[in-house]
Amino acid sequence: MPSKSKPRSRNVDAIDETIGLLVETGVIEFPGDTARVEIARNLALAVDAEPGNANLWRQYREAVECLNDDDRGSSHFTDLLGALGRLSPSMGDET
Repeated sequence: MPSKSKPRSRNVDAIDETIGLLVETGVIEFPGDTARVEIARNLALAVDAEPGNANLWRQYREAVECLNDDDRGSSHFTDLLGALGRLSPSMGDET
């Protein structure tokens, strides 16, 4: 009899990968960031369960942004995007 495996959860997998990278880079530290991590994981699970719920997507996006913010209010994700823009000035809207 084949074993039952847990169904794949795309957003939970993605948030776990993101959390892992943020831990490796020191953006997230435990136990101080435990609540933010759990909020993001639970919202990822909820979005996977109800992918058509726009409100859940909004809350999930905000939780991911919150994970990327440090205590100074700087978003590491935004900083990365800015750095990428400086590397290739021909990308994006030049106006």
